Amino acid sequence: MNLLVRLVHSPCMRPFLPALRWFPAAPGQIRADVWAGIALGLLVVPQSLAYAHLAGMPPVTGLYAALLPMIIGALLGWCGPLTTGPVAMTSILTAAVLSAHATVGDPRWITLAAMLALMVGIIRIVLGLLRASVLVSLLSHPVMLGFTAAAAIIIAESQIAELLGIPIGRGTSFLTHVAAMATHLGDSHLPTLAMGLGSLIALLLGKRWLGRIPVILPVAAVATAISWGTGYSGHTVGALPSGLPPFGFPEWDWHMARKLIPDALWITLIGFMEVLTVTKSVAARTRQVQNLDGELISQGAASIAAGLTGGFPVSGSLSRSAFNLNNGARTGMSSMVAAVLVLATLLVCGPILAHMPLATLAAAIIAAVVSLIDVAAIRRAFRVHYHDGLAVVCTAVATLAFAPRMVDGILAGAVLAIGLFFHRTMRPRVVRLGQHADGTLRDCTLHDLPPIDPRIVALRMDGRLYFANSSHFERAVIANLAITPAARWVVLAGDGLNEIDATGCETLTSLIRRLGETGIGFAFFDLKGPVQATLERAGIIAQIDPALCFRTPEAAIVELTRRMDDAADPQGPATASG
Repeated sequence: MNLLVRLVHSPCMRPFLPALRWFPAAPGQIRADVWAGIALGLLVVPQSLAYAHLAGMPPVTGLYAALLPMIIGALLGWCGPLTTGPVAMTSILTAAVLSAHATVGDPRWITLAAMLALMVGIIRIVLGLLRASVLVSLLSHPVMLGFTAAAAIIIAESQIAELLGIPIGRGTSFLTHVAAMATHLGDSHLPTLAMGLGSLIALLLGKRWLGRIPVILPVAAVATAISWGTGYSGHTVGALPSGLPPFGFPEWDWHMARKLIPDALWITLIGFMEVLTVTKSVAARTRQVQNLDGELISQGAASIAAGLTGGFPVSGSLSRSAFNLNNGARTGMSSMVAAVLVLATLLVCGPILAHMPLATLAAAIIAAVVSLIDVAAIRRAFRVHYHDGLAVVCTAVATLAFAPRMVDGILAGAVLAIGLFFHRTMRPRVVRLGQHADGTLRDCTLHDLPPIDPRIVALRMDGRLYFANSSHFERAVIANLAITPAARWVVLAGDGLNEIDATGCETLTSLIRRLGETGIGFAFFDLKGPVQATLERAGIIAQIDPALCFRTPEAAIVELTRRMDDAADPQGPATASG
């Protein structure tokens, strides 16, 4: 037994059991984690019911998806305050994916949701083992901003009919559902309207004035009590089965699994973006070590647990993790405490929750997703570059237009962002340099500076010289020579040049040869080490003469001026030596 204890607590076991890093823990931290876990549990229960409804699943499956996945995510995860379970983004994506293959209320919908959860979990584990967490960088920040804002609008719009008591089902698309809802506004069910709007106003005001207190619980409790006491005639959660989640492998359909693979990949990627945001925030505040590949594995195991217990795809929750962190949680013990409250709810609270109005759950979803529209970040994207702002807007519009196939929207945004990136890098900034009063070389046009020397064209290119912009660079050099008829040297500053590929090297080789044929030399100064090594391997340094690769601009100007003066007065050096 002692040997087993020493093995479990040995440093070599910590990479496999991250929960061992919770210990030893100070008594004060344990108390903080326990209290944070209690608050988290009070928040998780109503949110899980709401997100199950959002995913088109029976409400109790939200609790199933919150129980075991939260435990697994805490035990195997590296970010202590990160809490795993149903989240708005993954839930709406699940509903969007499944709507193409089944209808809400059909047992097949539940089976496919479990299949999707298993597939997402397996993909996450495989990516984690392959150390492929870098894939999250494939989606730029502006694309994610636009997609998240559009997804928040779609999520909120999908709940308005339930909030107002309008008797329409889920639409085939976002636009058709909006049109159908607009034509049925007069059919609103007044008790449902009163319950929904009252809950929404209470949630928004409570969030504004009470801050860190989970206001959703008292609002849900009051709404449930009113529903029970008044014989509320609107839709309610209904009877929830008491007991532990069912455990078993869902009926597997290989043909359908092949169809779901692309959607599972996107849910994996988008869900992990939320996890990445949480881990960065936690690392900045607590200095906890990030292990993104380890988080992929833990999130994968949690999603598999959801699929095996009748749930649907889960992920790390940004809002609940931030709430957990702000309440003092630093380890996964808080998630374990919250899981105990979820378990207690499943065992004893089913009859009470049966009276909870669906309009209140709809209000909870709308209140939760409002914060997903980050207006300040969107404004910053426009200020940084109009291309980034364009990517935000186009991604949002495409996502709304393609809904419920929201994956197509984010794909369109990603393609646009890549296209705009290539557009920018195909025309890099190439400027002519002049000598400033402080001795540094700066952009002649921007600072209204005279050229260094009428015989020297000093240029700087910002970025990388590669296949897509090499012709633009060549044209820029020729254009500067065209307005400098006395030019005898072209000098390229290397401080802004980050990388050169084979096409860039070939362009330089050809350019240097053609300039040499017209009596114009080529030199470099201030090259970065990797760039100079590339030029040496390509034979370009040897082509121009290694002596023409200068360390500083001053050395380049002095030497090139001397060479031109010597060429203009061949007798000068001989006379001086005699």
